[in-house]
Amino acid sequence: MTDYVVQLRPITEENEYECIHLNPKKEQQELVAPNSDSLIHAVKEPTSKPYGIYANDTMVGFLLFDNEIYKDVELTGSIVERGISLLEYEIKTRESYA
Repeated sequence: MTDYVVQLRPITEENEYECIHLNPKKEQQELVAPNSDSLIHAVKEPTSKPYGIYANDTMVGFLLFDNEIYKDVELTGSIVERGISLLEYEIKTRESYA
């Protein structure tokens, strides 16, 4: 059995290429914006913070947090604005436990 350490790591110049090329399955692509669009959004919107989801040292997902304060909504903390995970990676990981 393989143990995985799951971490959120900020998207930087070092892992940006990997993030841009991380894609959901074909049937899920219409449900989320491409990661490249989300990274452009994060550059333009200083309250947005992009993170890679890692299983050990492999990026398996992406999250874009928004720390903007919304006056019309009573929320505190961060909101997950966009996100994907690689379902195929999750299935392979589960199969390895069987």
